[in-house]
Amino acid sequence: GELGGHFRYYAGVRRDEIDIDNHDLLTPANSWHKWVGITSPKATLTYLPGSTRGAPLISLSFGKSFFTEDPRLGTELNGPIQPDPVETARSYQLVVSKTIHRTDLKLTLGHETQSAEYGKIDPDEGLQFDLGPGRIRYVAATLRQAFAHGSLQATFEQAGARLLGTPFSSVPEAPRLIGDFVG
Repeated sequence: GELGGHFRYYAGVRRDEIDIDNHDLLTPANSWHKWVGITSPKATLTYLPGSTRGAPLISLSFGKSFFTEDPRLGTELNGPIQPDPVETARSYQLVVSKTIHRTDLKLTLGHETQSAEYGKIDPDEGLQFDLGPGRIRYVAATLRQAFAHGSLQATFEQAGARLLGTPFSSVPEAPRLIGDFVG
């Protein structure tokens, strides 16, 4: 919908029903079945500058998502405490973009909190360890120049993850720095 001449909004809800049926052929006692329902809301508010000179397009988004655990973790799901095989995440994103003389500039800032963060693959099982709840923050900048017969684009992205509840505990495998140039 629209809110006046410069604001647009989007809001939605998605419902997912996840049915996980894990059959452990080596240790049948570790087999399990779980049915989990997840509701994932999403909302975006966008400012469209219209004919206002110099003002960028600004978009602010919120969303909730999920991911499933590796079903090979059957032994943990049969213990006295049954963890949920579905982890959730909440994401916030701010995008600022502007086109100046056929050159597109875009800056994206993001923040995501997850109910579980994974790291270090176990050498025996090949499975990741659950390190607990985590937070990912990222920044991305894109510069794209259009020409009559093509375009050039440069992108820079940086991200890092930290465990929640421990102020300086970063996930060693998580820091990412990506740069690319496409023509």
